[in-house]
Amino acid sequence: MNLKINALGSFCNSWPILTITQNNNKFEYSIQEETTLNIVLDNAPFQIGMYNKSFGTNRVWDTKTDSDGNIIQDKSIKINLIEIDEVDISHLLIKLDYNSIEQGYLTIHDSHIRFNGEWNFPTGKNPYDWIIDTTYQQTNEYRDVSYFSDSTIINNYRDHHHYIQKIKKLLDI
Repeated sequence: MNLKINALGSFCNSWPILTITQNNNKFEYSIQEETTLNIVLDNAPFQIGMYNKSFGTNRVWDTKTDSDGNIIQDKSIKINLIEIDEVDISHLLIKLDYNSIEQGYLTIHDSHIRFNGEWNFPTGKNPYDWIIDTTYQQTNEYRDVSYFSDSTIINNYRDHHHYIQKIKKLLDI
């Protein structure tokens, strides 16, 4: 299986490292600015993620904020494109949980990797069947609300807080 990834790295103390794991093989790629990777993998499940973001280890924070708590610099990876055998599967990222070490399972709506962890691609021996099945799978309507749902809103979290309040009301918190 040919895997193509076009990603954009954001620098904070160092560049993010995209990790691809399959079976016992681990591949690491520094994502400096915009990077395109072409990798040949077996027809088997694989994971894509990041593990080099520091949240205070040795007093290093890879997220920097101003005095008001707004993020001004953040180590992250934006996945612009992901293809399996020239089939674009970027639209499937929203259907896969991102298993974050710091935050638990997340649904990421903007294809940004902000936390240490990974997406699991359970493609099996036939990635085309997995692509078709995942494309047409039904999802819970409440999965579409995530705190990190729009990276284009910088320093304005009004919409985020609105959704958080909506969720709290639904949960009766």
